[in-house]
Parts: sequence; structure tokens; C-alpha cells
Amino acid sequence: MRHYEQYRIPETLQDLRTATKADPDFAQAFILLSRVSPDPAEQATTRERAKQLAAKVSPGERLLIRWLTGAQESNYLAAISAMNDLLAKYPRDQRLAFLAGDWLMEQQRYEQAIAV
Repeated sequence: MRHYEQYRIPETLQDLRTATKADPDFAQAFILLSRVSPDPAEQATTRERAKQLAAKVSPGERLLIRWLTGAQESNYLAAISAMNDLLAKYPRDQRLAFLAGDWLMEQQRYEQAIAV
């Protein structure tokens, strides 16, 4: 996350790929890799892997997977709902706030991004 927060995308991708190789059940790394990767094929395969693992992870990780999967699959109502639930569940998580703010900026929802 430190690299991602600094927009050091090549390093972020390397870290996430290394994490998924070290732990093939690391759902959070898979969904974040899907979010960050510029490669549509890698986005799809890592998103599907995260969805497969969703039943095995914590409720918070499931919300993260639902949010980022929904966003990538143009299911924005589910994505926004999951993001809001996740932010409510972890209101002091600065890294989560960064991730949400970054995504909201991409959606051109600037006032919401600032609020997060």
C-alpha cells in the first residue's frame, strides 16, 4: 500500500504479484492487483481469483472484493454500497480512505473524495 499511496505503480504491481505467488489464497492482494494492473487479461484473472476466494475471507475483505469487483464489472450500485459499508466498518482506516478517495476521484466524484 505504501507504494500505491505514492503512485509508484510498477513497484505496487511487483509487490502484489509477489504476494499472490507467495500466498495463492491472499484474496486482498488479488483484488488490489486487479484494481491496479493496466493489463485487461490480468485484471480479469485476478478479479476472478479474488471472487473465488471471497467465501474464505473476513467480512471486511468480502466487502472490498464486492466493491472493486462491482466497479470493474460496471455494477456501480453494488460497488458503492460495498464501499460505503466498508468505510462505515473501518472509519479510521487511512489506507482504506485513500483507496476510496482514489476511486472516487476516478469517478469524478470530487466532493465525496474530499469528504472521505
